[in-house]
Amino acid sequence: MNTDFAGLPRKEAEREFCLHSKFPPTDEQREVIFSDAPRMLVVAGAGSGKTTTVSRKIAWNVLRNNVAPERILGLTFSKKAAGELSDSALKQIRIMKEELGCGIAVPPADGENFAQVSRQIKADMNTPQIATYNAFAADVALNYAMLIGKDPRSRLITDARRYQIMLRLVQCHEYTKEQSELIGDISDAKIAEEALCLAAAVTDNCLSPGAVKAEVRRELAALDAVRAIPGTFRKKEAMGTEAAKSGLSEFLKKSIESLEQKLILLDLTEDYFAYKESESLLEYSDQVAWATQIIEQVPAVAREISSRYDLVLLDEYQDTSVNQARFLHALFKNVKTVCAVGDPNQAIYGWRGAGANALDHFVRQFGVKREDIANLSVSFRNPENVLRAANTITKGFAAGHCVQDLYTPFENLPPKNRYWAAEPITAAGKTDLPLKELRTLSALREKQVPEKREGKADGEGEVCVIYRLLRDDTYRLIARRIKREFTRRAAEGKNGNRSRPTAAILVRSHKFTRKATEQLSLLGLKYEVIANEPLIKMPEIRMIRALLGYAAAETRGDCALMLCNYFALGATDLYYLSKVKVPDLDDPQIRPALGHRILAFAASSAPELGEAAEKITSSGAKRIRLIADLRQKVNLRLKEYLPDLIRYCARLLQLPQAAAARAKGGTKLRNALQMFGELAAAHLEENPGNNLDTFLTWVDTVEEKEKTGEDIDGEDAALIDMADGITPQPGTVQILTMHAAKGLEWDIVALPELVENVGRKDSRGLGIWQQQRKMLPSTLRLDRDYIPVFSAAEDGDLGEYDFAEKIIFACKLFDFRYRKLPQYDLAEKRRLAYVAYTRTRDLLILAAHAFRDEADLAGGIERARKRNGSTQKPEDAAGKETGAPASDGTGEEQAEKKDFAVPMTCKPDLFLREIIAGHTGSVKYAPENDCPDFICGADGSLADDVFEVTYSQICRWAEKNGYSLQTLGEVSRYPQWPKDVDRTLIHSLPAEEKAAAGQTEKILSEIGKIRKNLSLLGSGEKHDAVPFPDGEGCYTASEIVALMQDPGAYMRQKLRPLPRAATRAALTGTEVHAQIAAYFGHGRYIDPDELNFGEDGQPYDAFGEDGQPDAHFSGENGSLGDGSWAEASKHSGELMRRFTESEFARFTPLAIEQPVELVIAGKPVRCTIDAVFDTSSLAGYRKVTVVDWKTGCRPPSCVLTQRQYQLALYRHAWAHSSGVPEADIDAFFCFLGEKDPQNRIVRAGDITLKELEEAVKEHLLAGWSELNTR
Repeated sequence: MNTDFAGLPRKEAEREFCLHSKFPPTDEQREVIFSDAPRMLVVAGAGSGKTTTVSRKIAWNVLRNNVAPERILGLTFSKKAAGELSDSALKQIRIMKEELGCGIAVPPADGENFAQVSRQIKADMNTPQIATYNAFAADVALNYAMLIGKDPRSRLITDARRYQIMLRLVQCHEYTKEQSELIGDISDAKIAEEALCLAAAVTDNCLSPGAVKAEVRRELAALDAVRAIPGTFRKKEAMGTEAAKSGLSEFLKKSIESLEQKLILLDLTEDYFAYKESESLLEYSDQVAWATQIIEQVPAVAREISSRYDLVLLDEYQDTSVNQARFLHALFKNVKTVCAVGDPNQAIYGWRGAGANALDHFVRQFGVKREDIANLSVSFRNPENVLRAANTITKGFAAGHCVQDLYTPFENLPPKNRYWAAEPITAAGKTDLPLKELRTLSALREKQVPEKREGKADGEGEVCVIYRLLRDDTYRLIARRIKREFTRRAAEGKNGNRSRPTAAILVRSHKFTRKATEQLSLLGLKYEVIANEPLIKMPEIRMIRALLGYAAAETRGDCALMLCNYFALGATDLYYLSKVKVPDLDDPQIRPALGHRILAFAASSAPELGEAAEKITSSGAKRIRLIADLRQKVNLRLKEYLPDLIRYCARLLQLPQAAAARAKGGTKLRNALQMFGELAAAHLEENPGNNLDTFLTWVDTVEEKEKTGEDIDGEDAALIDMADGITPQPGTVQILTMHAAKGLEWDIVALPELVENVGRKDSRGLGIWQQQRKMLPSTLRLDRDYIPVFSAAEDGDLGEYDFAEKIIFACKLFDFRYRKLPQYDLAEKRRLAYVAYTRTRDLLILAAHAFRDEADLAGGIERARKRNGSTQKPEDAAGKETGAPASDGTGEEQAEKKDFAVPMTCKPDLFLREIIAGHTGSVKYAPENDCPDFICGADGSLADDVFEVTYSQICRWAEKNGYSLQTLGEVSRYPQWPKDVDRTLIHSLPAEEKAAAGQTEKILSEIGKIRKNLSLLGSGEKHDAVPFPDGEGCYTASEIVALMQDPGAYMRQKLRPLPRAATRAALTGTEVHAQIAAYFGHGRYIDPDELNFGEDGQPYDAFGEDGQPDAHFSGENGSLGDGSWAEASKHSGELMRRFTESEFARFTPLAIEQPVELVIAGKPVRCTIDAVFDTSSLAGYRKVTVVDWKTGCRPPSCVLTQRQYQLALYRHAWAHSSGVPEADIDAFFCFLGEKDPQNRIVRAGDITLKELEEAVKEHLLAGWSELNTR
């Protein structure tokens, strides 16, 4: 390298560096680039050129020979940001080398000069190391895991795998009687999800479940002590305090119950950690925890790693959690130069422990001097008016605006005793810096960061406020404004200006996405919904899954239909395809699926397929045959290695060609195809016995339970997620969440739903940990110094509570609920709003509404009218406005008296009100000069009361915007285009006529069935097709059993259904079946029929050991008596013991709780087989064995004979669904309630399908005959 620049005097080198920069740095940027401070903090506002500044700092140090490139480390959060920083740094180094003449000089290749050139070339090949925080921590964790007793070969698991493990642990967990009562009706899925949240929090905060249990028990003891104090807050001592408003009694009740349930979740968390340890599994959070443990426990490793670097740059430091900051400090505290860059106003991940105080924490940990704290406050993105709005948001930190003015002072206690009221919202924590210096950081007190100077030079920009009465109107105007901007830019483009702007609609939650897309579609605007799409939900991956599923089972109509959609088979062709006959399945007892019809159409000639086949278009026929051909090709290769089979499917669907042909997104698709193959390989590696069917089932579970992209976009995510960077697309409106928009920018940005309480119940927010099972005690969190903390256990001596201290405790609870928590939540929302407001380069659209929809508006008017006793009609209000006589003839003055206020159900949020109040001149309204007078006055100033609107104002607003308020409450009944247009294929009828027509058709249908039944009864003859009593679409095995045992009772029950009291049989049967399913690793499938009939449809399972109904477990008439749940649970334990002693517990299952179907007497009968085993290698059994578990004892022989038909039904149903001959299938009852093991197993006879059908028909006729004689 030419050393001329490295040898220049410092001032001259700085001047040369700035002169040769394409965009000369500002004074603030110069301070950062040229600083030699060993510890530095850069507070970089949004759009202030942070990446460019850091890249230039790297280039400066490399060109001046201060640091070798390979000894520079840069860390950031997302892969996209790491790539951008790496590219920018290398670009800056290359450009400045060229500009400053610091390239390689090539002298003659001889002697010492040759060696010098060689060293120089090698040095130029070195580059700075740029990585994500998680990737760097993972490298440390896996390389040195053995030093802390961890397995370096541990496998990384996805969120879906985590859920599967935890769900199985929940299902297999042995709960005590008290725990079962505490859990109650909480589902296993809910318990698993909450236990996983708690487990993640335990790991992130470097805790153990045992330590958390101890803290929870300590809090329980403290709350019990408070509850034990006698006295109510009506006493004189409590009068005038906040105690009565605190809701202490409710708080104690909910908290104690929740904490006891939390102890159960912590037991599951311990099991989960033990399972991961035994199976050598780890998560992303484990990697950071391991890395921290290694660095703190093995100092030699920290010294070795830190010795590799002389300059460490920590980007987006405000997003680091306390645990990550702890790791970084332990590792880099001895590095020569450490520089952190961040913006406290963009700290939007407080819910995961990354609070705005991270920068303050860095100052204290690394000992940053005040003069080494720099600011980047000039925005290169936002125009002047947008920056004014953004700065208004940040000013709120210093103002300390209260959310609710509910806090009133004590009257009976002196102010000095109210010490908690003086506590700040977030504790400052310990600091060695003078308070004055710390005030300069927004991270310390969320204030006093210098405002960003309006550095935008290409116009003032525009802040447009859209305020409408109804939510839909705001989305409609947003779409119209974007459309207008696109049209205007396109016209300007003819003159050489920018013609295709970028645009985004930032929503608080994806539940509002549909409203935006509907309005954009109506205007023909191109849009893209961005939700950090999971890999398996990508359309191309769905197609591969569909082809695999259809190839594996031709009965998978859902997969076949998806392929029809992929190949654009039209609705008409689909209709006629559904009518195609299937020659091989022409038996009326068998109902062919769509997959059968596709294969039949492709293999047979037209006459065999019926008239419908002839009506399918030629192009449709060609596509149907293509689908059948693809299915056959894949079916022949089902035994291949699964990743190879996935690649083969992708080639058949021409997905690689599609990726190559795409102008954008091709790389993403190629990566997705590769990742899906790797996902299959990893699944098979973790589960050696699995195959294609189990993989597809697992993927379906993943689709339901995997995260859907609400987290940080592009953050280090599980393999299952496509964390591809978001790129703004010209001419396309992108719809994404505010969190996902961080780090991006568009020409136009719209923010709908700027109303209060939207997303208030966000589960990621900070709440009362005592009342949320999945929350870690805030007293144990590593960031407890920066969040509101409330704990009874830390409130004093538990043994000396008296009534006065109970009052103080209640007042503290009130203060925590209504001051500290709301203020903390407001600060989090304020930072998110700041991020969203600063995404635009030109136009910022802010939208809010007063009412959700017409029904909400009508309800608000109705409630307000009742409260005010007003009977004013819309025409009365209109008369008042025009000065004409009102409808009652009393004139304007009387109408004025009858006007009344209607409170808004959706109030404009605080930040929108601040912007309107502070910058009335720079805020415009859409359409122009159309500012709602109930929000702002005529001069644009903020109205005194923005939380209600008068009825007359609603009438004026409705008239101006085309709404009709003829009578109160009719707003929601007026049809609106297009949502009230009936687009069905049949003739459209008014709702009333449709309802009447439906009732008529139902009555006529019932009359027809009665006539048919009467005709059958009167004939006295046997019929081949015996009708079931009510003509429903299908029946269940339990109903067939009931029919065989008592035909008359069955018919009476079907013709006039009577509710049945719950029995112990149903309770015990359901519980035992679920436990057996869990034993084999399967979930319990609940047959809908069980909800009406119990386990078997009859009360024989309620027989006691003596063959008589068990009175101990039954109430009157065999119903459940008091204590039945507890007794049934105890009884089920004994039944499970008998199951585990049986030989069936050691068999290899083919299917557990398997739904199957068989056609009997012209009707499909659906049933669920308890267990199907592979017994082909066992002596004394046929190849396949079907078992039905019974929780009662063995019934009498006469009953058992009728029960044989149930096993016969299962045998033939399994033979039909699996293709195994009936002769190779055994069937058994296992009566677990039978004391004698020799009598528990009953083998079924070989009843043929014809015999079964004849028996059903015979019993149906017997039932009808009995009804006729009665």
